[in-house]
Amino acid sequence: MQTTDSTDSNASLFFDILASLFARWKLIAAVTVIFVLVGVVVSLSGRNLYAFNTVISVGTKEKGRLAAPIEPVEITVEKLVRVFVPEAQRELSLPDGATPPQLSVSAVGESIILHSVGDEGAEEAIETLHSAVVSRLQAHHSTLNKERLAELTDRRANIELVLKATTIERDHLIESRLEETDRGTAGTDVDIPDTGSTLHRQEREIELLARLFNNEFFSQRFDVLSSRLENLNKELRELQIEAARYRETFAAGVAVRSEHRSGIGSGLTLALAAVTGLIVGIVAALLQQVLAVLRRRQTRGT
Repeated sequence: MQTTDSTDSNASLFFDILASLFARWKLIAAVTVIFVLVGVVVSLSGRNLYAFNTVISVGTKEKGRLAAPIEPVEITVEKLVRVFVPEAQRELSLPDGATPPQLSVSAVGESIILHSVGDEGAEEAIETLHSAVVSRLQAHHSTLNKERLAELTDRRANIELVLKATTIERDHLIESRLEETDRGTAGTDVDIPDTGSTLHRQEREIELLARLFNNEFFSQRFDVLSSRLENLNKELRELQIEAARYRETFAAGVAVRSEHRSGIGSGLTLALAAVTGLIVGIVAALLQQVLAVLRRRQTRGT
């Protein structure tokens, strides 16, 4: 019996609240309309903001015969936030009274993203700021790789010079022996039959080389030069592979603007204003009901 009375009491209280809210629907509607109007004003006065992003690919260097970032991405982000971004913002040329665009830095894998938000009028300033930051980072990373790359370039140039000189020396050795053999003055006294015009020059050179290799001096010198050429070519290939592991830092597009506006749109703003106004209107109606009940009790008490 007591449970039934409690249930009926709760149901009665619920319907009383609904009745009081319905009785004050004008108050709820008025508060909601006010909030919607405020939302309209905010939507019309707000700027069209866009996101501008620059993706930076961090350069690489050789580490343990593998390509690795020039420096850890976390350290690069810290230097950007602490040094390069503030420097670029201070040196950015802006009209009097204009504030520098804000720029945030984040890391995604081995890449770094520069992010700014602004309207269409700020696009040029944001692009200039992003370009300045990228230039500073590129210069910083270039100095880290500069010494090793210069060493690789010098070694490669020296090897190419020795390679060229050794190739010339080997070709000259072959030509000299061929000429000596043709004139019958070779130290080995190799007799070459008169072939006349029946053999092409290339076929004759192959036959002559086969006989010339019977000469101990020529054979040893030829083997030395050939071995040197092979080692030089091998070293040159290794240098080229190592140099390929070094890549400069670059930006894949500077301050690329998003296709859609950033932030809350006008439709969402109006919806939030309407919901907020409705909630505030209901709370105001309930407070008014509570105040009315308190007044009635005070009147009865007096």
